[in-house]
Amino acid sequence: MNIFGLCGLTLALGYAVFQYGGILVDDWHISLLAVGCVSLIFWFRPRRRDASPPLDVLSRGLLAALFVLAVLQVIPLPLGILKIISPARAELLTAAEPLLGPVSMATLSVQPAASLEHIFRLAAYVLVFLMLRDLGWSFRSRPFWPVAPILAIAWLEALLGIVQAHLGGVNAIASGTYPNRNHFAGLLAMTLPFTIAAAVAVYRNGKSKFETPAAPAIAACALLGAAATLLVGILFSLSRMGFLAALAGLVVSGAVAVSGGKPGWRTWVPLLTLLLVSALAFVFLPTDPLIVRFADLAATDDISGDTRAQVWGDTLRLIEAYPVFGSGLGSYESALMRFKSAAPMNAVDYAHNDYLQTAAEFGLPGLLVLLALGGVVIFRAVQAAARQDNARYIAIACIGAFAAIALHSLVDFNLYIPANAMLLAWIAGLAASL
Repeated sequence: MNIFGLCGLTLALGYAVFQYGGILVDDWHISLLAVGCVSLIFWFRPRRRDASPPLDVLSRGLLAALFVLAVLQVIPLPLGILKIISPARAELLTAAEPLLGPVSMATLSVQPAASLEHIFRLAAYVLVFLMLRDLGWSFRSRPFWPVAPILAIAWLEALLGIVQAHLGGVNAIASGTYPNRNHFAGLLAMTLPFTIAAAVAVYRNGKSKFETPAAPAIAACALLGAAATLLVGILFSLSRMGFLAALAGLVVSGAVAVSGGKPGWRTWVPLLTLLLVSALAFVFLPTDPLIVRFADLAATDDISGDTRAQVWGDTLRLIEAYPVFGSGLGSYESALMRFKSAAPMNAVDYAHNDYLQTAAEFGLPGLLVLLALGGVVIFRAVQAAARQDNARYIAIACIGAFAAIALHSLVDFNLYIPANAMLLAWIAGLAASL
């Protein structure tokens, strides 16, 4: 049954990734249905004695608070209550009275249909998180089994991107099956630390004091080759923040691995070497087109740097208007219209900053709950990274993946791409299982 659950989730994630990242509603609904069916079969199976322990009280409380805040956005409330808890929402309803007539009941969300759809997305991510937590625990004697699917999917995606760049000529851009190269790079950057962690684990587990068999060495080389494929895919995507996020993930992973050693020069020398190698990689690895993009930091794929800053300013005003409960999940484009000053002739459907957009749609309490959940998961990974077993390598890779996506989310909307958000939930479940 564990193998069935892992295969089912692999198909759901793979379908979302290879169907434009799951951004098309019909394609995402297929992945959503697959996650739901797999979870029903998975959770209603006979419970095994070696099943994972229950979630701790803090995690359960945070998950409950997350869904309470989300569901509260789509429950109709009396207008009098809305005037107290969300004055901006009540003001919109009052302003629309000449057209729509008087309203006695309304939702906190300015776009309840979109919010309901995003609640189902959130439920899917939580289900993936919980199932991977259980699967990671069940496969704790073979901890890299739940990692293998995401490695295979990312490797195929990177290979496709490299072929695109090769066949498209000098100025071709690798984006795989994603419409946006930055989200393609985000997927690869989150997966990259796992390829190197798996290579080190395979090599060290197959090595003894007196001999190193050929098979583990060959397997480690193959995994390092996969890591190189992912890194080349990121370079050919010409995504500046994708490249920086990938380097940041590797640096953080290496720093965590090194810090587990003995104190003193045995820690500082490898750490300084790691930083030096990373600096050299930043200088010498980028291709000429990527160097040109770094030279023009104000340019982006769709909006200029100045416009991006204006969008962030408009988003801050949106957060100020809906600080507690937000404007509603999925309502960013509609709710921003009242405060929009950037790109007046264009639609602005994303804030290009996951933290700001989450605060705008979900409210500051919702953002804090999500950050607290992330903090709990990272704490578990840090604890596991101090151990001396295979779980240590998984934990180190998870921490690197979290660092990569945390940096990338400052200037992009990776977590609003269903496939990338599902991958993050997968990695978080692995970290929680440790």
